Amino acid sequence: MRKYVGVMLLCVGLLAASAQAASVSLSWSYTQGADPASVFNVNRQPGCAGAFAKIVQIPVTQLTYTDSNLAPGTYCWNITALDAQGGESVPSNTVRFSVQAQPAPPSGLSGTVGP
Repeated sequence: MRKYVGVMLLCVGLLAASAQAASVSLSWSYTQGADPASVFNVNRQPGCAGAFAKIVQIPVTQLTYTDSNLAPGTYCWNITALDAQGGESVPSNTVRFSVQAQPAPPSGLSGTVGP
């Protein structure tokens, strides 16, 4: 697959903010180039090591995505765009976020019902 360098788009300002304990909300801005994008690929890299893998493809009109059901650990994300011919842009900046383990529910509790 061919990569475009600044011709098709520029994804800038990719941000990550936790919406819930096992979810990360991503948002970005998009500057259209001479060859407009038709879809975005959201790419994730578990452990922030190794290759990024596409986790979802979304319409170019959508500038947010929530990655849900994440196991505890550190993750990195970036965004690429594809044009109508399948050409892919260079990746956006990379964001890193750590998902914390949920505390275990209390155990060993007992109670009585009052009068």
